[in-house]
Amino acid sequence: MTPNQVRTVPGWEDANEGEIQMLINACAERWHRSGAVLIDGNKPAIGAMLVISGELQSSVECGDMAMPIEVLGPGTWLGTVSALEEGIDGLTIRAVSEVRVLVMSREGLERFRAQPSPMSLRVYRMMVRSMYTALGKLIGAVAQVQRAQTEKRKLTRSDMTNIGFSRLSQSAQQAAGREAVSPGRSVEIVQHDGVPVAANFRVR
Repeated sequence: MTPNQVRTVPGWEDANEGEIQMLINACAERWHRSGAVLIDGNKPAIGAMLVISGELQSSVECGDMAMPIEVLGPGTWLGTVSALEEGIDGLTIRAVSEVRVLVMSREGLERFRAQPSPMSLRVYRMMVRSMYTALGKLIGAVAQVQRAQTEKRKLTRSDMTNIGFSRLSQSAQQAAGREAVSPGRSVEIVQHDGVPVAANFRVR
């Protein structure tokens, strides 16, 4: 990874050589194939990831069903809730093309906190922007689920399809390390706490 390559990423066009080199030194470069799961909505992320190239899809996933939320591209930070708050992002993010990312561990972020700089401020601003964009999209999706739930106690697969969910392919389920869910099972949201950033699901 070179400074000139980083300058092609939205948000980094005007960064100076020193700032970019600090970012590169603080991160590990990773490549992911199409279909790979970069963020599992049910598990903490390994760190925050800056998308350098490629396209990803965020979604709320439940068993073998998924509701698409947002298409993500270069300049987006992923895994920020997990990295900053040691929590769970709630969204599953998959690569829909070959993707190149820079991964900054929680330890790396902590070092940034301890030693503020113009570069760390730039990183945090970009992370917050990505978080709020994702939150806005997710609130709309959760609202649809909540409206459907007020009409029926349990959401059937038909209900889920009507509010935007679609079935994941078998390969997508395997990529997330999940067992296939047999048709006919219903899904019930059993817990939702605080701001609608994530919901816990039980598959019956």
